[in-house]
Amino acid sequence: ICKIPGPTYMIHGTNGSYVKYGLDVQEATLDGGAVPEGKNWGREPEEIWGTINAEYKGVKIQGKLESEHGDYRDYFINLRDAIWGKAEIAVRPEEARNVMKIIELAFRSSEERRTIDV
Repeated sequence: ICKIPGPTYMIHGTNGSYVKYGLDVQEATLDGGAVPEGKNWGREPEEIWGTINAEYKGVKIQGKLESEHGDYRDYFINLRDAIWGKAEIAVRPEEARNVMKIIELAFRSSEERRTIDV
């Protein structure tokens, strides 16, 4: 077991880098006995926000970057409503498939240490 935890995400590109520690807080919050409610549900504490250092169109961007807050409830509410015919499903199967394909290509790119065309 590693004595010093590493980043969850570390992304480096030609114009900048982004590093993030920590995971989605919803599961740990539920495990701690909290009830999923309120506008702050799924918001991360500032200490695990990502750090960005980049340049975009000549503008330097550097500092902490708050993650979008997650809320699994919205996913399951939409799934229920789609099954009942009351809503369109928010994430279409082909969109989920495309995301999985990109993730698989990212793993392959990392393993082969090369850029892979999408």
